[in-house]
Amino acid sequence: MIANDQSDIDSDGIGNACDDDIDGDGYLNSYELTYGTLPADPDTDNDFVSDGPRDPDGTGPIVAGPDPTPLGSFYKVEFTAKDSTGADVTGTWLPEDGNSVTVEVRLKDIRTNSYINFSGNVLFALITTSLPGIATNDTDDPGLPSTNDYSFNAINRSVTAATVYAGGSPLSTASVNLYSFDYGGQAVVRITSAAPDGTSVQGDLTLPLDSDRDSLPDAWEKQHSADGFQFDNPFSFGSGLDDGLKDIDTTQSNTLIGDGLSNFKEYRGIIFENTDSNCNVTGTYHQRLNPEHKDLFVRGDNYANSCPPNTAPDVLEFRTDITGGNAYEKAGIDMHDVTRMPSFGKLLDSQGNIVEPPNIDILIVTNNTTDTSTLMGYSNGYIVHLASRLWAWSTKGASYIGNGMHYHFNPYSGKSESAYTYHLNLMHYVYNRPYRDESLNPLNPSYVGLLDPIDLVEDKRRENGKGPEILPYMNPYTGAVTTLSEDSLIVNDVLDGDHMMTGWKPACTSVCNDYSVGYDFSVFDADGDGHVENPPVDDALLISKEYTPLELQTFTILHEIGHALGINGHTSDPKCLMYTYSNNWDRAGFLSDFALGQIMINNKSEP
Repeated sequence: MIANDQSDIDSDGIGNACDDDIDGDGYLNSYELTYGTLPADPDTDNDFVSDGPRDPDGTGPIVAGPDPTPLGSFYKVEFTAKDSTGADVTGTWLPEDGNSVTVEVRLKDIRTNSYINFSGNVLFALITTSLPGIATNDTDDPGLPSTNDYSFNAINRSVTAATVYAGGSPLSTASVNLYSFDYGGQAVVRITSAAPDGTSVQGDLTLPLDSDRDSLPDAWEKQHSADGFQFDNPFSFGSGLDDGLKDIDTTQSNTLIGDGLSNFKEYRGIIFENTDSNCNVTGTYHQRLNPEHKDLFVRGDNYANSCPPNTAPDVLEFRTDITGGNAYEKAGIDMHDVTRMPSFGKLLDSQGNIVEPPNIDILIVTNNTTDTSTLMGYSNGYIVHLASRLWAWSTKGASYIGNGMHYHFNPYSGKSESAYTYHLNLMHYVYNRPYRDESLNPLNPSYVGLLDPIDLVEDKRRENGKGPEILPYMNPYTGAVTTLSEDSLIVNDVLDGDHMMTGWKPACTSVCNDYSVGYDFSVFDADGDGHVENPPVDDALLISKEYTPLELQTFTILHEIGHALGINGHTSDPKCLMYTYSNNWDRAGFLSDFALGQIMINNKSEP
């Protein structure tokens, strides 16, 4: 039975995936592949006689065979592609920039099924694609035409003809070296010669081998057969576009299909770069993409490892990796960090629009190291005291919301701009220290070097660093109002225990650059070691989990990437990276279904 989304070339009611004779000519697919005829074409030599004994549709113009010369004559040219070791790689070879194969040809008499000699010179001709650049994200120099993807010469790409001379002796074999200058495209190697009876013989070999002519090599489709690819069916995923043109990527809990990169573009792959400490390119490497995974390219600007690097004090590196994989990777999104790669760098055209490599879009996260106010509004950067042992930090990151065409789209400018982290605000969160450690004659000796619990200090009602104050107290049972002094644990007219110091932060008008201010502790760093606790601990002796500044920044980056990808607002799931409240910094490895369903990954839909 044919599935609704499965092609049926011979209209026999059996889908191609299950049909052992796809073209209906009476020859099994396996036989045709061995013999050299086309399993998806009932008339390989286009002479209107079926290759096999059957008329494929009974209506013409092709009539029933079998065709005595389905390849066009009594002679068959057999091709073999061999690697440098002499191994047969005809069905497995994939092109790379700079690799090569030796194409060897022999002549067979199909009447006797025996090899015979060519009776004259063997002429090789090359028909080659000329794709821009050498990979999906590459292009040719401006103003220059695309060059050949293949050649018969290792240096000169324009060599498309070669002759193997008989030299007065019959040739049993002839060969030519085929050089690739691309990670995709195709080469048709055609030979012309003569058989012993003077009959002209001709044959073609397409490399890499592509039985169903969908621009995807058999070898690559076989590698991805578990994803639904069929090397002998150009419409593995239903009618319409062939497999090479389709875009089938999916992600968990998301109904949107595709990432803007066709299967062919994912097969052709991406060129990435290695750089030294000065951002000079030291080498490149190529990666073919997974057609089942959406591909997200991200770049961090103005970080310690950006190109050029930001050298401001305490600036951290751009990171998206966490132990166990981040939430996007777990959802089936392949995240490519292109931060230190100049060809993926920040370039602007004359209109101020970001110029990116062809075929891909880059999600940009910019580290703002000069401002404390954010996209969300004004802030001076300092942590803010709300009530006793209750503090808030300033916004560490923000982003415009992405849509189906642009990441981090600014609706006011009409442009794709950036997601942001705010370095100063993050540093204020880590290094503001409003509390002083009472280390001389301490009220709580076991907490020297740690922030005293609020119940063990005298500055605990208003917690303002002033006093001891005389405060009103209402008896909850009688309603009677009396006064109590904060000077209650040791009556000595001073605030005993660790307490907030007045004037712990210097005054500043707008941007407070100095974040290493105060004394010994904050409620976010109760042991003063430069690592924060979240949630804050009530008892510093019970600290079990802390976060480094780099972990905080990485969490912020991943959270803002979510908004830049289209997640609008926040979720109600406390385990989710996009949760409304900052209950902890351990959520970077999980996205709820609600959040995943909003993600829109888009790469340029260029031809």
